[in-house]
Amino acid sequence: MKLNWVEKALINSPIRTWMQRRVADRWFLQGPISLRDRRVLEIGCGRGTGTELLLDRYGAHQVIAFDYDPAHVASARRRLQPAFGGRVVLFVGDAEWLPFASDQFDVIIELAVLHHLSDWRRALGEIARVLEPGGWFFYEEFLRGFVAHPASRALLAHPRSGWFTAEEFTAALHEAGFVIKGTQRQWREWWLAGAARKP
Repeated sequence: MKLNWVEKALINSPIRTWMQRRVADRWFLQGPISLRDRRVLEIGCGRGTGTELLLDRYGAHQVIAFDYDPAHVASARRRLQPAFGGRVVLFVGDAEWLPFASDQFDVIIELAVLHHLSDWRRALGEIARVLEPGGWFFYEEFLRGFVAHPASRALLAHPRSGWFTAEEFTAALHEAGFVIKGTQRQWREWWLAGAARKP
């Protein structure tokens, strides 16, 4: 689903950029893999802040990125294609229906996207399908405690079907065939981040 104006302002803020960088630094500067020479799929690129980090700071060979909102994709193209050319491919898409054959990517990343979807479990299945065997899935999510909070409900637009706990999300990862690698980081029932691998 598309974001309302409040959430667009939040995700395009310097605070959100700082959060994305802190999460990704743990994955790609201190974590299990390097993105050098890797082809990465980013789920929900927004205006391309995370995409730029993947290309510039972490050195991904190529990033294929999409967002459900055409305005976000247009903004990302204006910002990124002059600087990165063919290393970045951007399109309007839906995480529940990925337009790729199976086993296409060795790294897939999503930063707080799945809680916006009407069928986030289907999206996890699609991510598992297009990830190649041995590939890595890195995720960051806002949990039920955050999205169901009265303040969030008053200001933000999240479908009730996207309200999940850490336990529900972890169970869905296992059901999709993933093996969680390392320790998931969690803050109360508000936020979760981690890495998983397709056997």
